Order: sequence, then C-alpha cells, then structure tokens
Amino acid sequence: RLVTGVQTCALPIFYFMYNLNRHTSLFGRSNMKQEEKSYQSRCRILQASLKEFGAKPFEKASVTTICDNNNLSKGLVYHYFGSKDEIFLACVDECFDKLSKHLSQNVTIYKNDNNKTIEEYFFVRYVFFNSNPDLKGVFYNAMFQAPEHLDDKIKELHKKLDDINNRIVMKVLGTLKLRAGINIKDAEEYLTAFDEFYYSYFKKKFLSDTQSDEVVDLHDSYGHKALDFLLYGIAGQK
Repeated sequence: RLVTGVQTCALPIFYFMYNLNRHTSLFGRSNMKQEEKSYQSRCRILQASLKEFGAKPFEKASVTTICDNNNLSKGLVYHYFGSKDEIFLACVDECFDKLSKHLSQNVTIYKNDNNKTIEEYFFVRYVFFNSNPDLKGVFYNAMFQAPEHLDDKIKELHKKLDDINNRIVMKVLGTLKLRAGINIKDAEEYLTAFDEFYYSYFKKKFLSDTQSDEVVDLHDSYGHKALDFLLYGIAGQK
C-alpha cells in the first residue's frame, strides 16, 4: 500500500513538473526574445547616435534630429539612455572599445624593427579612422570638443585605450637598450607624462587653426614624430 500510495501520487507530481517546466520554458523563451529585442533597439539607437555625434560637436548634436532622421521616438531613446550625456558617452565608449580591439588585433610587434612597429601602429589607427568616419568624428568630439562636465567620464572610458597603447609601447621598450640609470618603470612614467603634455600642447597649438576632419590625422602624424623623438632623442650621436 505504501508503494501504491507513492505511485498514485506520482501522476499529479509528473503533471505538475511538466507544466512547471513548460511554463518556465515559455517564460525563458519570452525573456530571450525580449532581451534580443531590447538589444536590437539599443543598437539601432546607438548606430543612429554615432552618425549624429560623429558629424556634430556635442552642443550642436540633437536627440530630436537622431529621432527624426531614424524614425525613432524620444520615448524609446530615453528608455534606453537617460539623457543626451548618456547617449554621447555610449558613442564614445563604442568608439574607444572598437579602436582598442582593432589595435590589439592588427598591430604586430617586430622585435628587431621598432620603427616598423611604431609605423604600423599609427598606420592601423589611420586605416581604422578613415574606414569609420562616424567613429573618427566621435573620437574628435570626445578628445577635443567635449563639454567640461564630461571630461572625467571620458577619461575613465579612455582607460581601455590607454591600456592597449601602453602594452604596445612597453613591448617596444622591452626590445630597446635603455640608457644607464633608466629602468622600465621610469620609462613608463616618462611616457605617461609625455602623453599628457603632448595632448595639451597639440590642443593649444593646432586645434583652433585646423579643420575638424583633419585634426585626428594631424594629431597622429605629429604624435608619431614626437614619440620617435622621445624614444631616440633629437640630437645625433657623434
């Protein structure tokens, strides 16, 4: 009787578990579809925003224009991004993320030819920016035209790009014979300080007299020369 009782109870338990699994499965599929839909909506908004913030500085870019040009409602846009600041920062993050991955995947470290490594690094950047004009515009607006109240957040987002840049430069330094009294840590600190100095110097010297679509290329061109000076000096050896 005890065994029979267990068997008798098994049928309703079976149906309970079946229905539970069925509803859980349906609920799971529903969640997956909703997540996919949300992801697609966010991507659509982001792609539309990249065009707007890639073409205009932050102050002139408009959420209304993003919506009107892409058949998007403001309600949908603000459902995924709480403000114009958030939309812009999402575009900056996308730009820095893609550039970081592109550099990581395409720059080769030539152990016996540092000049070739450095030339390839700047060439890979050039190809990336000129193959992705919207991202190039976003980079320019983030690095040279962003409103001051977003500076700290942009610097935080830029850390992923700093990391890949530092890894490439440190690999180059690892193949060089450093001067007496200078170790790798010292060299890394000098390069970081130089990078900050060069950024400020470039903005002050070139930004006001250069067309916006030329700034990024000019920045990299002078950066290439400045890095060469830093690594190898400006005085010839006797």
